[in-house]
Amino acid sequence: MLNRKAMIRAAGVCLVTAALAALALSFSFLGGCAAKVPATGTTPAVTGTPIEQALAYNAALAQANLSVAQAIITAQNGNLISVADSNRVTTAQAMIADGDRQLTQVLQTTALCLKTGTPATCKTPAGQVQTLLTQISTAANGLVKGPDLGIKDANSKTTILNSLASVFSLAQNVLGALTSAGVLQ
Repeated sequence: MLNRKAMIRAAGVCLVTAALAALALSFSFLGGCAAKVPATGTTPAVTGTPIEQALAYNAALAQANLSVAQAIITAQNGNLISVADSNRVTTAQAMIADGDRQLTQVLQTTALCLKTGTPATCKTPAGQVQTLLTQISTAANGLVKGPDLGIKDANSKTTILNSLASVFSLAQNVLGALTSAGVLQ
């Protein structure tokens, strides 16, 4: 039988890999964009077109989610969190990563369309975007407002809670930027 701790670590590595992939996709898409996310603050001000803003917020969201995964792995390796609590957090983190991966694809498709089209011709399904953002927000908010994370180290706990609060806030910023872009149908 496999060791539970080894399974949690393996799951963590998979989650970090997925988060890095989503982050890489977002950053590769932002390479030619004017939108930049400042390194400070949980809800950074972003300049650029509304779709560039949405992409930048989405990239920051992926980075915040990656921070959660890294902090959980560190806490697990330091025996600062139980397997059950680690599993609860990584499950929510995986839901965030999956929603963000799908949202990244939607945003990239919309951005590509806007390179040659107009907001009127590049409509993004509002229901799909809202479902993905709800999935992301619910997973993040459930941990922030839910029971204690079960982490024995206050600094690790604060890092994770701040990152999850950023995920929730950035998801709302993505929706605001898409609304401003006029691409939601």
